[in-house]
Amino acid sequence: MYRQVLVHHDDRDYQRILWRTSAAQPISHYRLRTVTYGTATAPFLATRCLYATGKDADEPQTGFMIKNNFYVDDLIAGANSVEEAINLKADITKTLAIRGFPLSKWVSNDLSIIQNVDMQTSAVDIAEIDTESSLKILGLHWQPLKDFFTFKVAPVVNACTKRVILSDSSKIYDPLGFLSPCTVLLKTMFQQLWLHDIQWDEDIPVALSQSWLTFRQNYACFNSLRIPRWVHTSPRDKFQLCGFSDASQMAYAAAVYCRIPTAEGAKVFLLTAKTKVAPLKQMSLPRLELAGTLLLAKLFKAVKGAMELGDVECIAWTDSMIVLGWLSSHPRRWKT
Repeated sequence: MYRQVLVHHDDRDYQRILWRTSAAQPISHYRLRTVTYGTATAPFLATRCLYATGKDADEPQTGFMIKNNFYVDDLIAGANSVEEAINLKADITKTLAIRGFPLSKWVSNDLSIIQNVDMQTSAVDIAEIDTESSLKILGLHWQPLKDFFTFKVAPVVNACTKRVILSDSSKIYDPLGFLSPCTVLLKTMFQQLWLHDIQWDEDIPVALSQSWLTFRQNYACFNSLRIPRWVHTSPRDKFQLCGFSDASQMAYAAAVYCRIPTAEGAKVFLLTAKTKVAPLKQMSLPRLELAGTLLLAKLFKAVKGAMELGDVECIAWTDSMIVLGWLSSHPRRWKT
């Protein structure tokens, strides 16, 4: 992506390199003409040029997708029908190709959308793809034909040290918080490790070691999870965002669900969740419950922004009557 963006002639002096193939040869001077990986400005320059391409797009929907649905050089987009998706793909491809950004590695949950894509620009071999095939989308495992998010975590048999636990647990990649009820245990375990002031390669206490081994033995459970990507919404649907927060002396958490009322009954899907470990400084449980409600409010704001939801109805729950009393009273009643 970076190599597709030319640097202005006046600025190329800042990208000079010296080169020679052997000590006997004279040093040659070169100037790099394109955005160069490793420079501090490179990510912004490339992304800003991509954004400018979206601003100049002829079709408003195409421009919106380019400006809002790229993560660096990865595009994740969708449509409400196959025909709309095919047209959108063609428009985005054409617009970006004109500016020197040819797209490749296409994949879709409907093979008809990518059936005319040649093998060099497809992320998978269409002839070999089946219902169990999966690939990574920004680190998440996705089964295109079933349209599920999945996890692939391999247990590692190794010594129980702080370095090993940190390395092993880092392989659990869960940006949307689907595994929050499990990963929050890891966070509390890390906090305990730091409290014990254990060196990186030193054996950890037996109690923590047993907890870690028990957790690691259940890694296989993660691999059996199937989380639907589509939450069954359409532009015509009225739906709600439902959020819950809770806390204990160890941690506090928030989760946001999408609820779609139907004639047969409501459908509910988990959108995202987030957890935080309670601070080492002792706090009362009501204050931790209040921190949980703040976390939920921030999570609501993030979800509405990411899904571009304007006036969607949001309903939040907490089981702490003290916090509900605090929130319903005027702020001047409380000390800072």
